[in-house]
Amino acid sequence: KTLLAADFTKSKDDELGEILKNPDMRVRMKAQFELAKRGEKGHAVFQKSLAQTANQLARVQAIWGISQLARQDKNYAKSLLPLLQDSDPEIRAQAAKWLGDIKYKEAGDKLIPVLKDEFSRARFFAAEALGRIMYEPGINAIIELLKNNNDEDAYIRHAASLALARIGKAEPIIALSNDP
Repeated sequence: KTLLAADFTKSKDDELGEILKNPDMRVRMKAQFELAKRGEKGHAVFQKSLAQTANQLARVQAIWGISQLARQDKNYAKSLLPLLQDSDPEIRAQAAKWLGDIKYKEAGDKLIPVLKDEFSRARFFAAEALGRIMYEPGINAIIELLKNNNDEDAYIRHAASLALARIGKAEPIIALSNDP
């Protein structure tokens, strides 16, 4: 209750970084938004949160904060790319989700390997992201995702088919008309 009522504009960067670990999402988001307002200083705090691995919530909140910054300056999105290979599957999924959400076209080739991730949320968000950035070189990998899915996971099927629709190239899909 105290943190929700607090004025975070007066908090130091490191204090806000610690608040990103708070179990209450409302408090974490309040800290995230304040750090995002601080630009490069906030980005440094987000990077510090990403570097630690003890608190997954702080890492996710940092991804969200970096994506906020990247909406103003796409250069911030570069710091999300290494997270596509993180050891934590949820971090890989969140990085893919937000790279797609901010439509960071430069992530295309880095998203393709995530289509083979063992974590289905990571595959889902990678397919969705490739569609959002309309990454044509990813068409065959998305088709392969659909084949490997074998119509088992409706969410994967939806994300992949929507990605292909967003990319908008009919020829590769027409070529599959006789594919079992």
